[in-house]
Amino acid sequence: MSSQAATKQTEHRGSLSKRSVASGAVGGVIAAVGGYLVAYLAYASEVESQLRGVNFIADLFGGEPIPSWVGVGWLHYNGHFVDTQIESFGGTRSMNFITQADGSGLTALYLLAPLMLVLVGAAVAYYTAVESPREGATVGSTVAIGYFIFAAVGVALLQYESTAGSIQPDPITALLLAGIVYPLVFGAIGGAVAGTIRE
Repeated sequence: MSSQAATKQTEHRGSLSKRSVASGAVGGVIAAVGGYLVAYLAYASEVESQLRGVNFIADLFGGEPIPSWVGVGWLHYNGHFVDTQIESFGGTRSMNFITQADGSGLTALYLLAPLMLVLVGAAVAYYTAVESPREGATVGSTVAIGYFIFAAVGVALLQYESTAGSIQPDPITALLLAGIVYPLVFGAIGGAVAGTIRE
């Protein structure tokens, strides 16, 4: 009886490990998409207003206007301390639109990604029934799988090109900082909190 229980427990832990990774991957996508949607709902109208002057000039030169969802995407990456790269005839420069907008409410974006990742990391760890803070941190960090995919896809989707140049999130820091460091650290924190609760 005890050997059968031990066998079942081993099988459960094996399946739980697979479930943890799958749950973490899904959770990472949910954290990334959820964070972007919150940013869009909060700042889309402000971004659209700021882009009017730029889009007017782009229209004069026959370029496509920059959609507000793209501008919000740049801000979302800026909230991860990922600069926006601007290439033009004058060369390449990096800019963080949040730090450039003095006295605005944009600084709240610095808290958005960590908050989403802590919450989702905790949810994933709690859902997979972790039994300690250490196990919770390990499971919570699996949100990096889905978050990295979203970060990589975002770099490609948020590239704007015209005859005057191009604008996009800095690819290297987007992948390293937003795609790996943020979800590993904050997902693990959330998972550790869930592990402490369930301990």
